[in-house]
Amino acid sequence: MYYKSLINIIRRVDLEHDEVESMWFEIKTKLRSILININYRSVRQSSVCFWQYFDMMLKRALDENNSIICLGDLNKNFMSDISSNIRDIIFINGLINIIDKPTHFDTRTGNTSLLDPILVTDSIPVVDKDTIPIDRGISDHDGTYVTINCGFTSSRTYKRKIWDYKNGDFDLMNQKVLRTNWEHLISDASNINVACTNFTNSLLGIASECIPTREVVVRCDDKIWYNSNLRREMRKRDRFRKLFLRLKSSLADLKFKQQRNKVNNMKKQAKKHFYASLNENLDEIKQANPKQYWKIINMHI
Repeated sequence: MYYKSLINIIRRVDLEHDEVESMWFEIKTKLRSILININYRSVRQSSVCFWQYFDMMLKRALDENNSIICLGDLNKNFMSDISSNIRDIIFINGLINIIDKPTHFDTRTGNTSLLDPILVTDSIPVVDKDTIPIDRGISDHDGTYVTINCGFTSSRTYKRKIWDYKNGDFDLMNQKVLRTNWEHLISDASNINVACTNFTNSLLGIASECIPTREVVVRCDDKIWYNSNLRREMRKRDRFRKLFLRLKSSLADLKFKQQRNKVNNMKKQAKKHFYASLNENLDEIKQANPKQYWKIINMHI
């Protein structure tokens, strides 16, 4: 494990298991902490045993942190159908594989496989990921990498006022607009900039009196399929986790794990529903509102 000296990183031996070749590290920033797990499964080690131990390590890690990156040579081809028990372990613990290219190249048979996945939880802000070509004379594996926003910069969250046009009183607004002396607002101004400011302030003042407004929080780093219900349940999950870490009771542990599983299921359903709805309406949006269509496309790039 190589890292820059300026990064606050510690080895987490308490999360490791003696029966597997695995290391855990924790990166701490001002905004978040991230757990990094590096694994190697030998072809001589039982796949069933490895994934059982892997599941145990993940559950210990998730009890205290839901931002996790797992990587390494797992000697399991993720480009083919993996067994149901492995799929369940990955899904229940809220992990997804972000590498979609072969990483192993058999020079004798010419077969390729994905043996070096990068598994991340949904809370990891992935910026980029790919494979790194390596000379076949050095290794029969390609490298993999993931670039994330570690939180060394502030999160892009801000508040914005929005207008509730559906509940606006436009008859009253028309009356106020007609009663306003717009000519004096412009003619009494010393220059065009002052005239523009006077006009804008007067129009916005009338609109504020006739159209309700409310303040919303815009979270630029959210997944596009996030919704308020999911965010509320995630906060509830985090409260249960803090309660468990403080009390260390079996009841608190049960509540946290039940809520964690509920959130993982909600994430899967929210993502599935979002993309299903998007696929149904995308062609219609392209014809009716090209600007909105390209806005949606840019969100996926």
